[in-house]
Amino acid sequence: MRASIIMLPLAFTALLAGCDVSRVTDLVNPREATFDLNAVMTSLHTLDRSFTATAKHGAESYQLFFRSTPIADGDMDGVVKKRASQTLTIRSNGNTVLAANFTSYFASEPFQLVGARYGSGEVTITTTPHEPLPTSATIGSSGSLGTQTVYNNSRRTRVLARQQTTWTLEPVIQGLANFCTHSTISNLSNVIVSTTTTCARINPDGEITSLNFKLPILGTSLSFE
Repeated sequence: MRASIIMLPLAFTALLAGCDVSRVTDLVNPREATFDLNAVMTSLHTLDRSFTATAKHGAESYQLFFRSTPIADGDMDGVVKKRASQTLTIRSNGNTVLAANFTSYFASEPFQLVGARYGSGEVTITTTPHEPLPTSATIGSSGSLGTQTVYNNSRRTRVLARQQTTWTLEPVIQGLANFCTHSTISNLSNVIVSTTTTCARINPDGEITSLNFKLPILGTSLSFE
């Protein structure tokens, strides 16, 4: 579902914005608007949220279902962190082509990704220390969400892959922006084996109107909207 803003005379826009002069400026000059990134990530990880999206490749249609549910705090590396249980399912013609479930570990205020455990918790991902995500940013801003190391089990006896994750804040239309995370996964020979992009369409308050995904499915990069 795509969000849109109807262009109205400035006076009516001010009334709809509750006479918030700063918000009027945001709508008129979207590149100067400040977007609440902490609210975006906090919403995705601490609220029960569900999103759907679709993609097409030739005659094939794909449906994506994503859900994030907050769960009780848990331990990672001897430190108690906040957690969210997240599932991603992709179907085509009634058949499941991808199903993943994982638990994300994170710190909030400001948001900082710590790691994740996939499936039953054996495959473990840790994030090297990095600067927390800024609480807010303007369009054109970007940064790092750290390097993730993927291990074969919870004891971390063998490294399977490494992942670099960055973020960008990109323009869409007046008053909206795409907050995107970009992940590049490399094998132990440092050869890139996969790239993914997830974009949350947001307003300056960090409210999410939709999630878009660009994922490799069956050897093809598909854009889900």
